[in-house]
Amino acid sequence: MKTPAITYKPYKKIVTAMVKARKKCNYTQAQVDYKIGCADGLVSKWECGDRIPSFFMLVCWSEVLDVEIKAVPKLK
Repeated sequence: MKTPAITYKPYKKIVTAMVKARKKCNYTQAQVDYKIGCADGLVSKWECGDRIPSFFMLVCWSEVLDVEIKAVPKLK
C-alpha cells in the first residue's frame, strides 16, 4: 500500500478547501487539469494526497477555482 505524500496537516486543510471549491464550481478534476494546463490526472493526485503541488501550481489551482490563499498566523 502506498503512503500518501500529504501528511502535513496544513496541506490537508488546503487540499480539502480546494476540493470543496472545485465541487462548488461544478468542475471535474480533468477540467481543472485542462484549465491549469498541467498533466492529465495531476489534480486527482493532489486531491488524493499522492503528490503535493508546488506553490506556483497551488496558485494556478486557486486562480482556476477563483479562491484566495491567505497566510494566517497560528493561534498560540
